[in-house]
Amino acid sequence: MRWKNLDSGFQSRLEVFAALTPHEVLGVEVGASNADIRRSYLKLIKAYHPDRADAFMAKHNEEMLKIINLAYDKLRELK
Repeated sequence: MRWKNLDSGFQSRLEVFAALTPHEVLGVEVGASNADIRRSYLKLIKAYHPDRADAFMAKHNEEMLKIINLAYDKLRELK
């Protein structure tokens, strides 16, 4: 069953998620070690991988992965 306006809800959720700082996206503290950052990154990648979702959620998960990868890349540049 498809719900009305479900896509717009996901879009607003992605916008909120994209507005967070890289530390908030990955769920780590500002002074976190490289190991903690990588552990959190891998956990999120596993949770939002498009292959683990149904066809409806796959597009949403792809967008989430883009945001997660961008946050991880920014934190790697800082270290």
